[in-house]
Amino acid sequence: MKKIIFFLILVILIIMTGCSKKHILNLTRKDGLLNDAVYNFKTDGKYTWIGYGMLGFGATRYDNETGEMKHYTTLEKPGSFYVNKGGVVDIDTDENYVWFAISFGGIRRLDKKTEEWKVITDRDGLASMKVSRIRNNGNDLYIGYFDYGYSILNKNNFIFRHVKIQNSKADKESASLIKFKFIKNNLNYIGTLRKGIFKIFSLNRYEQIKEIEDSDILDFELLNNKIIYSIPNKKNFYRGGIMIYSLDDKTLYNLEDLENIFLDQEGIEAIKVINGNIILFLTTKHGLCRYNFETKDKHFFTHKDGLLKDTHYYSLYVDDKYVWVGFPTGLSRIDKEWVLNVK
Repeated sequence: MKKIIFFLILVILIIMTGCSKKHILNLTRKDGLLNDAVYNFKTDGKYTWIGYGMLGFGATRYDNETGEMKHYTTLEKPGSFYVNKGGVVDIDTDENYVWFAISFGGIRRLDKKTEEWKVITDRDGLASMKVSRIRNNGNDLYIGYFDYGYSILNKNNFIFRHVKIQNSKADKESASLIKFKFIKNNLNYIGTLRKGIFKIFSLNRYEQIKEIEDSDILDFELLNNKIIYSIPNKKNFYRGGIMIYSLDDKTLYNLEDLENIFLDQEGIEAIKVINGNIILFLTTKHGLCRYNFETKDKHFFTHKDGLLKDTHYYSLYVDDKYVWVGFPTGLSRIDKEWVLNVK
C-alpha cells in the first residue's frame, strides 16, 4: 500500500512539474543565442530584442511566433553594429527605429525598414560616450549616462538638452543613472548609483530625496504612492535588500514580509510591477518572487518550475505576454498569465 501511495505522489509531482515547464521557454547559446550572458530585453510587436551587456556581443532579434533569431554582431563592418568598446546595456524602440545604448560607445540606431545604421557619439551632441539607459517618450529620446546625468534628444531636429545630476553645486561627481521612471509621459523620478533617487520637476529642476540620498540604487518601482527600491549590502555590491519609502509621510521602512528572501546576505537584483498590487522581485538565490502588497501573498518560481537557474540573474523584463529573465547562462521566457495566476 505504501508503495502505491508513493507511486501516486510521484506521478502527481511529475505531472505538476511538466505543466509548469510548459509555461517556460529557456534559451541558451546552444539554442542559437549569440552569447549566454543576457542583460536586457525589449519587445516590439512579435519581436523581442535581446542585448548581451558590456561583453560586446551585439544583439539578437527573436521572433516570438516562430522562434527565428537574427543576429546583429560586433563583427560587422563599421557603420553597422560595430562597437569599439563596451556592449549593449539597454534597448528601446519607437515606430521607426531600434535604439541601442552602448556602455562606452554612445548609441546605435537601426532603421526597421531599411536596416541602415546610424552611429551617435559625443561629436553628434552626446554629453558622454558612457551611455547607461535610453527611453523613448514621444518625440524625445531620454539618454542616461554612467558619468553625467541625462540628456534629452529631440528626434525630429536632433537637438540635445543636457541635465547634469549632482547633490549640490559643490558636488563635482555626477550621478550614474540606472533608471528613468515616467508617469503619464512625464519624467518623474530617476534612480542612480551612489546618489539615491531624485524627483524631477522640470528640465534642470530636480530634488534629491533626502531619506534615500547617497544610496546605491540597484532598481526601483512606484506602487501605491511608495518607492520600492533595492540596495546592495556591504559584503557584496550586487546583493542587498528591499526598502520602501512613503511619498505621503516621508517615512522609510523595510519590507518585513520578505525577510526570508534575504538569508545569507542574499537580496533583490530587479523589481517590476506586473499588475495592480502585484510586484515581481528577482532574488539572488531564491528565484523569482511574486508578491501581492494587498494580500501579502508570495509565490516563488525556481529551477524546479523550469527556470534556467535559481541564482545569479542579470535582468528582469515584462511585456504584454511574457516575463523575461536574463542569466549569465541564457534566458527564461515565462507566460505572464501563468505567473499572475499560478497557486
